Amino acid sequence: MTYGGAPLTPEEVKVLEARAEKEGWVHRDLVALDQAMNVVFLKGLPDETMSSHFQRLADSGNWFGKAMSAWLDVIQARHGQKAQAGDLARVEKVEDTEMQYLNSGTVESSTDVLNEVQPGTQKSAE
Repeated sequence: MTYGGAPLTPEEVKVLEARAEKEGWVHRDLVALDQAMNVVFLKGLPDETMSSHFQRLADSGNWFGKAMSAWLDVIQARHGQKAQAGDLARVEKVEDTEMQYLNSGTVESSTDVLNEVQPGTQKSAE
């Protein structure tokens, strides 16, 4: 069940994702601050905004999530759902970027990556 209005249609999600992909650096910085506050103060998921977190809580029946989503909907109709679409677009961009790097042949295996970041671990001679 979606709290705060009807679920977004696939077309609406695409429009909102496209808008999120064009966010300027000021907006991206504010989103990063929002995400950090979500993790630090609300124990939310990394890379999830507070609005998305509230929407997820509201959809699961949590009274605090419902209250926060209702308040945000006064500012912008269906705010939580729109925030979720924006979060989705941003995480898909990160995923695409990371997959491009991982598939470029620069990283030979996950063991090589772990060896690079773990102090005292040496690569075996080939």
